[in-house]
Amino acid sequence: MKLRYSVRQARFAIAGVISLYLVIAAAWAFTERLKYGPDEPAHFIYVRSIGSHLRIPILSHKETPHAEAWDHEKVARNQPLSASHEAHQPPLYYAIAAVPYVIASSLNADTDTTWRVVRLANVL
Repeated sequence: MKLRYSVRQARFAIAGVISLYLVIAAAWAFTERLKYGPDEPAHFIYVRSIGSHLRIPILSHKETPHAEAWDHEKVARNQPLSASHEAHQPPLYYAIAAVPYVIASSLNADTDTTWRVVRLANVL
């Protein structure tokens, strides 16, 4: 039986799909309003807690308001970070997402830039 498509065509199609995904995901990362994505503040609190304090956040049953996700006074004083209703999630993803957070934070990036760096890392 003769194959209808060559391996080269298949690779080209796969590369096209991956490229399309990267373009759409990066566009979303830049156009979606920061701190307002679905549960984004709660997930970011989790990432920040691991990146800054090497621990998972306290589990809360209240939804996290977006303003609470960036309370620099608490972080600066090393007070416990806010609780997150996403703290029940397994920590591996958040530990990986904490790497770009730590890099951006160590470069003294502003809050929006740090948030966007973490978002862009999720594209990959």
